[in-house]
Amino acid sequence: MTKKDFFTVLIKIFGLYFFVSVLLSIMPQSAAYLFMGSDLKGVLWLATIIIGNLALLYVFLLKADTLTRLLKLNQGFDDDRIDFSKLKSLDLIKISVLLIGGVLLIDNFPPFFQFTLHAFQTAISANEPTGLAALDLKYGQAINTSLWVNSGIGLIIGYLLISNFKKWSVFLDNKVND
Repeated sequence: MTKKDFFTVLIKIFGLYFFVSVLLSIMPQSAAYLFMGSDLKGVLWLATIIIGNLALLYVFLLKADTLTRLLKLNQGFDDDRIDFSKLKSLDLIKISVLLIGGVLLIDNFPPFFQFTLHAFQTAISANEPTGLAALDLKYGQAINTSLWVNSGIGLIIGYLLISNFKKWSVFLDNKVND
């Protein structure tokens, strides 16, 4: 595999991740915003966001070769080819488990931290009742406990994947070879 092919595949994988992220987060939020009834300015802003995301998706998935050439990602290497012949399937699985765990940690830490901080602010406020029942409304935002729990579960799974990546890799390698 040449270095240009490698970087092109990496950009396309990032593009697929971006597509799934947009599909699962931005599109539902946009639809909810439209159904809540917004003015023309909000609809135009939303259309701009959707068109921008579609343009990025187009560049990442369909113009990855051009992006690789434009960013000069394949230049500056001693050899033009990447030798994967010494790489075993277990090593690829280890890398994959580490990457998936890292993505889970990176994606879920900000919302978990935000929900935790918001719950803490609500719980210590003198004007609000205490406990989980107080997590209804504060600063004009409702705390969605299901998103809080989902991001916490994502953090735990990401941590467990990273901390036990060798065990998971051996387990997955055995499942593939069976």
